[in-house]
Amino acid sequence: MSVTMELWGFVVKAFLEWRRYEVEELGPQTVFLSPSEAQKMSTTEFRWWCEKYRVKFLAERMKKCDKLSMALEDLKGAIRQEEIMPIVEGMIRLCDEIKRRIGEEIDAVSDCIMEIGDHVESFDSIRKAGEVEEEIRKLLANFKIGFNHMEEFGFPLPE
Repeated sequence: MSVTMELWGFVVKAFLEWRRYEVEELGPQTVFLSPSEAQKMSTTEFRWWCEKYRVKFLAERMKKCDKLSMALEDLKGAIRQEEIMPIVEGMIRLCDEIKRRIGEEIDAVSDCIMEIGDHVESFDSIRKAGEVEEEIRKLLANFKIGFNHMEEFGFPLPE
């Protein structure tokens, strides 16, 4: 097995771990709370939910994204085929954009927590966090394009 294919195996493994986390741990039901759901919770419940979401889910998502990004960087360093380089670089940029969005979501959830203490009736921070969450999930779907392009050059798809 070539070094490039071995490194590709690490990319696939990191991606599959991240995807499994997104599906099994986060899942569609854990997408950020809507304002109406938040209104039904007590202040304590809402604060607990935000802390858990920020610390557990978003921090773990960031780690998974970093692991994939590092595997892609390693692959980039080993690639000798020029036509593959733009695909790998595009996937790295996608990781960077997702990490930036995760940071935005962490900030929005932090704002939600701060607003609880202020008893603000505005749910703008909750809406913002939900919008960013949707954007992240759309960006994640774009990895399929990169994997499909890599398959054209003989790299196996994640299963």
